[in-house]
Amino acid sequence: MTKSSHYEKHQQTDRSFLRKCTGTIISEMSESVRQCTNAESNDNGTMAQSTSIGTSSAPMYNMHTNVLDDKQKSVMQDAMYAIENHPTLAAGYVTACDIYVMQGAVLTAMEILKSGLRSVPPTEQALLYDRLAMIKKILGPRIDFMEKLPAEIVVNIFVRLEKDMVLINCTTVSKHWRYILLQQCPELWRTAIIGRPPFTSPATLVLPLVANNVQDLKLYTSDENILRTLVGMAADNQFPSITCLTVATGQLMLMLPFLRDTLTRLVIHLRSNHRGCPESPAEFSLNTVLSACPNLQDLSITSPNVVTYQRPQMLSIDSYLLKSLYIKAKHCQHTLQELIPHCPRLEKLYAINDFYSTILPSIEQHCPFVTHLVTIEQPLTNQFSITNMDNVPPGLHTLQYQVSNVLQSQAVTSIVTKNTSSLTTLELRVVNEQDFHEGLEQLANVDMNQMKVLGLSIWGNNAQYGEFAASRIQHCPSLEVLSIDLRYGIVPDQFFMVLAGHRHLHTLEISDIQSKTCGLEELLVHLSGLGSDCMLKNISIEFSNFITDGMLNILADVRTLEAVKILCPYPYNNLTTDGVATFVRKLKAMPHLKTLQIESMPYITDATICLLAEKNGLQTLALTFIEDITSNGVRAMADRLCPTLETVTVSGPLVDQNAQDYLQKSCLR
Repeated sequence: MTKSSHYEKHQQTDRSFLRKCTGTIISEMSESVRQCTNAESNDNGTMAQSTSIGTSSAPMYNMHTNVLDDKQKSVMQDAMYAIENHPTLAAGYVTACDIYVMQGAVLTAMEILKSGLRSVPPTEQALLYDRLAMIKKILGPRIDFMEKLPAEIVVNIFVRLEKDMVLINCTTVSKHWRYILLQQCPELWRTAIIGRPPFTSPATLVLPLVANNVQDLKLYTSDENILRTLVGMAADNQFPSITCLTVATGQLMLMLPFLRDTLTRLVIHLRSNHRGCPESPAEFSLNTVLSACPNLQDLSITSPNVVTYQRPQMLSIDSYLLKSLYIKAKHCQHTLQELIPHCPRLEKLYAINDFYSTILPSIEQHCPFVTHLVTIEQPLTNQFSITNMDNVPPGLHTLQYQVSNVLQSQAVTSIVTKNTSSLTTLELRVVNEQDFHEGLEQLANVDMNQMKVLGLSIWGNNAQYGEFAASRIQHCPSLEVLSIDLRYGIVPDQFFMVLAGHRHLHTLEISDIQSKTCGLEELLVHLSGLGSDCMLKNISIEFSNFITDGMLNILADVRTLEAVKILCPYPYNNLTTDGVATFVRKLKAMPHLKTLQIESMPYITDATICLLAEKNGLQTLALTFIEDITSNGVRAMADRLCPTLETVTVSGPLVDQNAQDYLQKSCLR
C-alpha cells in the first residue's frame, strides 16, 4: 500500500468514526452552543470574562444536557477508546471536547484539544483548531489580575515565590509581569549563584537584566567564557550594588579593581589543581586583594597552598578596615605576623589548623577590639546561642582553641587569665598529656563569672582531666551550655552534681565518659524535682557506658526537655526490652519534646517507632542504625506520622530503600 492510499484510508476512518460516535447529536449540540454564545454576545455586547468558566458558564450548557443524557456515557467511552488506541486521529479529541463543553467544563475541553494538537498530524488539525477557536470565543479575553492589584500587593506576592524556576517562568507570562519582576522587585535578585547547578539562583538566568540589583555574587564556575563575560560586566560598572563576592578561581581576581568602592566582604575558595586546571596558584598573595579592595571588612580565604602577605613599601593607607579574618591555609604564621599589626579594627580572627602562640602577643598589642579567636575548624559550641549578653564588658568574648604544644598551652592560660571578666565562650581541645600538665592545669582555679558556654575535649586516661573539668564548671556560675568530651577519661564520683547549682544551664552534651558513678542519674533526679523551674532544654549523651534503663527512665521524667539525643555504645549490656519500652512510653508523654535522635539503641521495634511517630508536637525524629525495625514497620510508621513532623530519618539493616522513600514521601505530604 502506498503512502497516499494509507493516508486516504486514515481520513475515511476518521470521518466514519466521527459519524458513528456523534451523528446528528453532536452536530445539534455544537450548533446549540454556537447559538447560545452568539445570543449572549449580542445581549451583553462582550463575551463573559469570568476566569471561573467551569462554574459560571455551566447554566448556559445545562439547558442542552438532556440532549445527550442517554448516550453521553457510551459516546465518551468511544471517544476515550479512540484517543488511547488511535491518538493520531482527530475525531476522538473533537468528540470528547464537545461533550466536556456541553457539561460546562470548558477548560478541560481546551486541554483535550491541546493534547490532540501534539499527537495529530498537521494535515489533520483543522477540525481541532476550529473547536479551539470556538472555546476561546466562549472564554473571551483573559484578565491579568496583577494589573488590577495595587503595586505593593503585587510585589508582596512575587516576593513569596522564592522558587528559582517559578520566578523565571513568571518573567515569561506577559510583558507586565516581566516589568514588575525585573524592575519593581529588586529584593528577588540580590543573590546570584553561578556554577554548582543544585545551587543556581534565579538571578543567574537573567543576570544581565538584574545585575544592578545584585548585592551578593557567588561564582563557582571555571568556564572561561563566563569568566570573561563577568569581568567585562564588572569593567562596565554593571554591578554597582555588590557588597559581597565569593570566588573559587584565581582568574576572577581581575574583577576586584572594578568593585573597590562597594565591596566589603570577600570569600575566596581556592581549590586544588585538578587535571591541570590552574585554579589555585602555588602561592596566593594577600597584597593583591587588600590593595584592590581598600574597603574590605570581612575576608575569608581557604586555600590548599600557601597564603602570603608582604607589607608594600609604598602604601597609601596606614591600616586596613578588616573586622573579620578567616584563613585556612598552609604555613600562615608569617602571613598573620605581618598582617595583624595593620588591622587595628579586627574583631574576629579564625586561623584554622595553623595558629601559633607567638601571634597572641601581637593580637593583644595591635587589635584591642578582638572578641572572637578561633583555631578549631568545627567548634562543638558554635551551634549554641547565648541567651543574655547584657553587662558583659568589652574584651575577648570567644576563645575556641586547639592546643598542639606546650607553648600554646601557656599562651592560652595567659590570655584566659587576662580576659576573665569578658570571656563568655571557651572551648579547648587537648590531645597531649604534657600540654595539660605544663600549661592548662593553671586554669583550674581561675574564676570566670561571665562564662556562658564551655566546651572541653581532653583525651587521655588520667583522673586529673576529670578533676580539672569539675573545677572549671564550678568556677562558671553563669554557665548556660556545657559540652564535655573526656575521651578515655575518668571523672570523679558524683561529677555531674556540680551542675545542680547552675540554674541557667539549658544545654548539656556528654560524650565518652566511662564512669557509672559520675552522678548523672542524681543530677537528673534533682532537675526533675524542680518541675517547671528547671531550665534544661537540650541533652545529648553519646558513647557513655552509664546509659542504663534507670538513667533513661529518669531522663524522661525531666519534663522541660525539648531536644533529646541518645547514642548507645556497643555492647548493650545495660539495657533491657522492658526498660526501653518504658522509656519510649515516657517520651511520648513529654509535653515540650520537639527533637528526638536515637542511634544504635537495642529493643526498638516496629511497634515502638509507630508509637513515636504519633507523638504530638514532635518536629524532628531520627532513628538510625536500629537493628530490630523492618521495612514493613517503617511503612506502617509512615501512615501514622504526626502532622507537626517536619523531618523523619529511619535506618537499619532490615530497612530497604523503598521503605525509606515511602517514608519521605509521606513526610512531605
